[in-house]
Formats: sequence, C-alpha cells, structure tokens
Amino acid sequence: MKLIFKTICIYSLIIFIGINGKILKSQDLKAGVSKKEIQTIKKIRDINEENETNFRLEYHLKLKNGDTIGSLYIKPLKEDKEVFSSIIIKGFGTSINDTLYSIKGNIFRNTKGIDIKVFGQNHYGYRFIRKNESSFVIIALSEGGKNVSDNIWIIWNDEKGIFEVEKAP
Repeated sequence: MKLIFKTICIYSLIIFIGINGKILKSQDLKAGVSKKEIQTIKKIRDINEENETNFRLEYHLKLKNGDTIGSLYIKPLKEDKEVFSSIIIKGFGTSINDTLYSIKGNIFRNTKGIDIKVFGQNHYGYRFIRKNESSFVIIALSEGGKNVSDNIWIIWNDEKGIFEVEKAP
C-alpha cells in the first residue's frame, strides 16, 4: 500500500514539474525526497545552467598520477579575450552539483563554501599568470584593467580534496 502511494506521489510530482516547465532527472524523484529538497536541486541546476552560458573550456586540471581532477572553463570578456569575468571548474563526479570551484565577480567558492572575496569596487575581471597541472595563478583587475592585484594561487589540496586559494604562511 505504501509503495503504491509513493508511486502515485512521484508520478503526480512528475506531472506537476512538467506542467511548470522544470524537468528533473529520475534520480531526483526517488521516494522520500521532500518538496524542499527538490526545490534546492532545481535552484542548483538553474544556477549551474546560468553560470555555464558563454563559457569556454580553457584546460583540464590533473593530479600528479595523471588522473583528471576536472575541467576549467572561463567566461571571457567580449572586449578582451585574455581577460575573463568568471571561472568554473567542473569535476567528473555523479553528484547533483559537480562544480569543484567557481569565481563569479569578486567571490571565490569551493565545495565547502566561500573561499575568499577580493576587492569588489570597480572590479573588471581576471587574467591568467600561470597554468599548472593541478593549480593556476591569476590576478584580479580593476579600473578597466588598469589596476592589478597580487598573484592569487588556486591549488588542489589533495588532503582535503578541494581547490582553495593558497594562503601565505
């Protein structure tokens, strides 16, 4: 009886979601997933879809043993292809949100939350200084690219399993 009730609820949810123009993957519709959890899943997917518009693949980040950690995408500025406004590093996991690291505006995020914030006033974008196998170095630009920050090292921390800004000792 409970199984039949859950099945009816799931199909009702599929119809409801289809009517509202939002389609979720079948794994999201497992019995016992609450409405709030489904809304959270939809928000994450919407954010990821919005963030991935106009991004281009820059390169793949790898571990010392050659395994790929993820793919680094940038969103270049129209007026200067060497400068970009955002970064997304996508992993190869099967989780709902497989973004390992992102930079949007002046906020740097990893899988644990906000990593750091850089100056936000007159923020212009970022430029690569160096691209390594499991890390990269960027500078933040402001005032239309006239002012630059110190180097910002973003590294793969193998012990923690996350990308993070390398902090000065």
